[in-house]
Amino acid sequence: MQGGVSNGSLRRLTLGLELRLDVVVASASFAVVAVLGFADGGYLQRTWRLSLLALLAMVGAALLARGRITLRRSGLWMVGALTALASWTALSTIWADVPTMPPPEAERTLLYAVAVLAVLLGCSKSSLPYLLGGALAGVTADCA
Repeated sequence: MQGGVSNGSLRRLTLGLELRLDVVVASASFAVVAVLGFADGGYLQRTWRLSLLALLAMVGAALLARGRITLRRSGLWMVGALTALASWTALSTIWADVPTMPPPEAERTLLYAVAVLAVLLGCSKSSLPYLLGGALAGVTADCA
């Protein structure tokens, strides 16, 4: 592994710091849920593009940081199906009564696909409880 030594779920960085994947997953989950919750629950269109960029950055970081990533076929089908739905929604601009409506909906569906991809790439089986705990903490922060 380049740039550090890997030891299970611990990764020793070149600075001598230990970075636990569990803590990163919980923090990222908390941040996404809390920030989207504070931004009107992600309901309004203005939050989708920034959320999409943030999740794409998380996907990129997961691809760079993790040594070996294995995805189950069902996860790939889920991402593929959501991407196909986003494409179909964008294509429906051709026959829509209001042609300005489908592109934002396609963007929202693409956001769902990237969120699923971020979870699949960023989490391992052992870090799933931390993902759920971070999401719960984010919901709690939104409600407080």
